[in-house]
Amino acid sequence: MAEQPTTASSSTTSTHTTTEKSGSTAWLAFLVGGLLVVVAIIAWFMMSGGNAAVEAPAIPDEVDVTVTAPDVPTPSLPDAPSPAPSN
Repeated sequence: MAEQPTTASSSTTSTHTTTEKSGSTAWLAFLVGGLLVVVAIIAWFMMSGGNAAVEAPAIPDEVDVTVTAPDVPTPSLPDAPSPAPSN
């Protein structure tokens, strides 16, 4: 018998995938960052009273307070009970 030559066949499989990026993450991060900056600016003005350059008035070191109480009459107490007689 005669040998038959073997032929090698090769096949190539190509797989192409397409990834679509919506881009929503970038603009959402930008929007959240912008809102955070706006809230920080509003908080700054609310905490500073709207006048960041104005200094608060000086507080004195000592405070002298005089309070006069009204005269209250002392109540009269009833007489003490007499001791019980002993048997």
